[in-house]
Amino acid sequence: YFRNMQKDIVKRKPRPPVESMEALKEKIETVERNYSSNFMYRDGLHELSAIVKAYFEAKTGMEIEEMTSLEISKRIKDKKVGEFFYTLSTLQFGKNNPLKSEFDEVFTEAKVVAGVTEVTKPKAKAKSNEIVRPGR
Repeated sequence: YFRNMQKDIVKRKPRPPVESMEALKEKIETVERNYSSNFMYRDGLHELSAIVKAYFEAKTGMEIEEMTSLEISKRIKDKKVGEFFYTLSTLQFGKNNPLKSEFDEVFTEAKVVAGVTEVTKPKAKAKSNEIVRPGR
């Protein structure tokens, strides 16, 4: 009986290997170039979603491909990742087509969330009455 049952058990698909940062960055940039030049922003966002979800699936081991943005944000505790997926799904399934600026912003955020680009913070400017000494 148990031998027959083992045949019916569906084996979980093996975890895909985590892509190198360079390969992931190249994929994201290629999708951005292809869909930006054709003004097909919504289609580009769908493809970006598949790429980033596959990356996080490989990285965390969770099957997130079919999850909603709310489910992803509950499972992955990083607030920035949750916000990214919420913004992405809002633009993907929104009533209006996304604007070019929104499209570009989501792709920039995708690179930051996936870790292929570091967040650059603007340097604080010295006040006019402060003396700035080099090397301190």
